[in-house]
Amino acid sequence: MRNVGMRAARLGAASTLVALALVSGGCGMAVEGEGEGSDREEFGGGGFQTGSATLGKADYDRCCAACHGADPGANALGVGDGGRAGAIGEAIRRDVGGMGSLSFLTTAQLDDIAAYIGLRAAGLGTSGTSTSTPGDALYADRCAGCHGADPATGRNRIALGTSAAAILGMHNFVSAQEAEAIAAYIAERLAGGAGTGTGAPPAQPALTLIPWDAEWAYLDDGVYPGANWAQPVYDAAAWPRGPAELGYGDGDEATVLGYGPDAGNKYITYYFRLVLPLADPAAVPVLTGRLKYDDGALLYLNGQEVGRFNMPQGTIGPDTLALSSHEATDAFDVPVGLLRAGANLFAVEVHQNIANSFDISFAFNLDTVAP
Repeated sequence: MRNVGMRAARLGAASTLVALALVSGGCGMAVEGEGEGSDREEFGGGGFQTGSATLGKADYDRCCAACHGADPGANALGVGDGGRAGAIGEAIRRDVGGMGSLSFLTTAQLDDIAAYIGLRAAGLGTSGTSTSTPGDALYADRCAGCHGADPATGRNRIALGTSAAAILGMHNFVSAQEAEAIAAYIAERLAGGAGTGTGAPPAQPALTLIPWDAEWAYLDDGVYPGANWAQPVYDAAAWPRGPAELGYGDGDEATVLGYGPDAGNKYITYYFRLVLPLADPAAVPVLTGRLKYDDGALLYLNGQEVGRFNMPQGTIGPDTLALSSHEATDAFDVPVGLLRAGANLFAVEVHQNIANSFDISFAFNLDTVAP
């Protein structure tokens, strides 16, 4: 599994995080200091490092500009340096100034909008569009000396998921548009394509196999379902079912889970199962998973563990605690070699880090590309 949630360096030493504040007289997000202990820091990538500013500009213009101004780097309603997907999502959830009407935006779109806001607030980028110089030429000129001639076989931490903001956070000799093109080229090469890195949308769009709001069978009664609960042969017909997001404590859940009779001693582990039918696994060239979890999780495909997030190594039991208080949305590769013709079982267990935790969250998205 390759982690593609690469964290970029902050753009500018004085960069601040933003928290929600109500702005009288209309919709808006105001800059406000957020303490370092926030357990929300990781939501939506924890900043603007994982989204695409190119895509984000289009969504900002469509959904945000009417209230926040055409340029988030110089508007009157306080979209500030470091604008985060989590902060935007919270404003939508709380319907700040009527922002609840934007609830149709996906997590990926919020990441993109936050990326565009962050670049403009840092004085980078003018339009969010791609440079006319292709990314392969820019990479050869600006990057190959340190990272090697080919990012697919190069060196110095070129990683799948490297974003324009990550490049800008580490290098000040490229523009925002050039960084978008370079990031596109890196992604194309690491995915096995020839790549030009023009930054243009892919010819074939991504196909969603499991949407964020998919219905899952779940177990929230504090009873351990047995060692084979993540195996396809396990009978979960009696489990209740509900759409994601599943959890409690945040107010944005589509399915609210139970935690037991004692608020000071809540259930530690919750179990989730979903069957994905596939007629021809060979038609699925790649799988990209995105998991929202709080505090720790393990993901299984057809009984095989394919992801472990904020959990200790070794055997995991129903009373195993997550390593820390941690809410995140992580993106990663799912091995296509585990797919089968017919039913494919995705199973997830989510663990609390303390017995009196005030919330728990789970949602999962799975995409492939069109053949």
